[in-house]
Amino acid sequence: MKTYSLIVLGLVLSISTSHAADRSLEERQVPIDVPAVSGDVEVDAYLDEAVWQDALRLTIDWETWPAENIPARAETEAFIAFNGETLFIAFIAHDPAPELIRAHYSDRDAMFQDDFVGVVMDTFNDERRGFEFFVNPLGVQGDLFKDDIQGGEDASYDTIWESAGRLTETGYVVEMALPMRSLRFAASEEPQIWGIDFIRIYPREERHQFRMYRADRNLSCTLCEYQKFRGFAGADPGNNLQLVPTVTGIQTNARPDYGLPMENGDFEVEPSLDLEWGITPNVILNGTLNPDFSQVEADVAQLDVNNQFSLFFPERRPFFLEGRDLFQDPFNIVYTRNIADPEYGAKVTGKEGSHAFGAFFANDEQTSVLFPGSQGNDFGSFDFKTENAAMRYRYDIGGNSTVGIIATDRSGDDYSNSVIGVDTKYRFTDSDSITAEVLTSETEYDAEMVAANGVRADPFEGSASYVGYNRNRREYNIYAEHQQVDEDFRADLGFLPQVGFDKSILGGGYNWFGNGDDWYRRIRLNGDVDRTEEAVSGIELEQETEAYISVNTVGWQGYAQFGGIDRTQYWDGVEYDQDILAFYGEIKPNKMLSTGMSLRHGDAIDYANSRAGRTLTVDPWFIFRLGRHLNLRFDPTYQRMNVDGGRLFSAWIHELRATWQFNNRMFLRVITQYRDLYRNQDLYLSAVNRDQTSWSNQVLFSYKLNPRTVFFAGYSDGKFAFNDGLVDNPLQTQEQTLFFKLSYAWQL
Repeated sequence: MKTYSLIVLGLVLSISTSHAADRSLEERQVPIDVPAVSGDVEVDAYLDEAVWQDALRLTIDWETWPAENIPARAETEAFIAFNGETLFIAFIAHDPAPELIRAHYSDRDAMFQDDFVGVVMDTFNDERRGFEFFVNPLGVQGDLFKDDIQGGEDASYDTIWESAGRLTETGYVVEMALPMRSLRFAASEEPQIWGIDFIRIYPREERHQFRMYRADRNLSCTLCEYQKFRGFAGADPGNNLQLVPTVTGIQTNARPDYGLPMENGDFEVEPSLDLEWGITPNVILNGTLNPDFSQVEADVAQLDVNNQFSLFFPERRPFFLEGRDLFQDPFNIVYTRNIADPEYGAKVTGKEGSHAFGAFFANDEQTSVLFPGSQGNDFGSFDFKTENAAMRYRYDIGGNSTVGIIATDRSGDDYSNSVIGVDTKYRFTDSDSITAEVLTSETEYDAEMVAANGVRADPFEGSASYVGYNRNRREYNIYAEHQQVDEDFRADLGFLPQVGFDKSILGGGYNWFGNGDDWYRRIRLNGDVDRTEEAVSGIELEQETEAYISVNTVGWQGYAQFGGIDRTQYWDGVEYDQDILAFYGEIKPNKMLSTGMSLRHGDAIDYANSRAGRTLTVDPWFIFRLGRHLNLRFDPTYQRMNVDGGRLFSAWIHELRATWQFNNRMFLRVITQYRDLYRNQDLYLSAVNRDQTSWSNQVLFSYKLNPRTVFFAGYSDGKFAFNDGLVDNPLQTQEQTLFFKLSYAWQL
């Protein structure tokens, strides 16, 4: 019956309304009407309901990457309809070789190496931000936020919607139901106009992107190209009140120090509550009480040896990820991983016409602070509590420009740091833009910080500024930047490890595009020149010239980049001349294997001992997809440094992540990270261990009914070994943790 219904639907749709997909940019400003329908659908990837017979039918006719606006290599039909409460979208993806379709079960937002189809919607019609909904042939969801001001996509955006996918003899079918209360838009009884694009990703020898219309590579915006659609009259996102109670249980056994007996911790059960409330259709309030902000999954391992500045780790916690695009700025003055152990927090974000705004606050039971300098930074952790807050306001100007204000505040006991600034991004042509920001800060450290880190005790002020110009055209791009940061500027709620410098950059690149007979799709030559001076002394901290050539090949989704760096760097009173070679390459020869490698080799500075050295870093990676359920990722990293006298150190990291995905909602993951560091004690000026080894493991079971109704259970441990040159201390378990987390989303 299902097959018969699909045949009948195909006959009906073959004569139903469709629109030519070769409209000019000006013609796309004329809206296409989205039909209002009655009835509902069962989301099962069988398009046999009456809704689909009345839906608007469109075709995805153009390949926009890697080829430039040629007819798509496979036919795709897209359908859209609206019944007053739900937006229905479906795709019939035809394929000339369906056996080559790449489709795997995976966690949500982890299916982007597969075939997939989806829709991007500019629901506020401001050509600045969009919401993306993608589905692979097995129904795995991916939803993202598209930021057309800063550029890029953010997979931390999650909402509740339904999807299904089904492989067929001629391709696959995808069905989607997006509840209007799960979307963000301005409520109105009148018809609305949204910018919408339908997209298909088709990975074969190359990763092809198909879109509804031709793309203009001379434009510096994407959402401005979208076809306008009219409809959705009376759509109401409602108050969208969502309560998510959570119960977390954890027990940690740990040794106070190496060699001491393991101490068993108590099994602790903690309740918490998260709230999301649409105060108005455009203003969202998030609140949290006694939140569980622990990491469910281990961070990707990074080498932390011979680094000039602290390493950056991305935020993963949902409360802070909500609306984070609004708080992004050139200096990264909002870095919420600094808030380690809060008891409560609240956040409001919204968009009203040309006004976008956001604010959050959260306390912290402990205080972690970066103490930045011009050539390095220190780090301190303190027991006192702080209150943390950030505010952002942005006003949209014209077609795609903005002006805004941003502020942060962090305070506790006798410690405080506040930052306030203004910024703008002005696009004065389709290809040219200027970005600028000016910030000022006020800081006062308490006595414990002064004693522990030797920082100044009196209150002080500082400033920072940034200006950048970008021109992006099809064949080339150029950019110029200048930033200045006073030695007394601090952004303690952000990630700013370096202060006290002036830096200028001038760079650009040129593209050569191949035709259908060439072995390459694009060859790019790019580079830049930059100079950094210490703000007070005027000493040249760094003078650098770098150049790269890269190529996207025809076949195996190949990409390679090779280049070099010529650098003069100042450290601890001495200038060091450095020549460095760099390479990165990757291939994806089939649906089972993806692999790549980065390599850097050349001169470097031994920061611990203030002398010249030669370094090599090799970082390959391998991803194996065995069948539709098993995913293996192996990341070995090797780094070494030689100085006069021999090998200073060598370091290895081995990381393996193995995931068995039972279905779209449930997986079992094992992560193991092994680190080994050898240092030649005779070549160090201070005492160090000769050998140091750590080995950590994590087992995680996950079930997700939706992004907020989840169950996690797992185990983790950490082992440590060292040799101080006299005694070999073998691997010993330092910590063991059992945990579970259960949350349920009540949509009211």
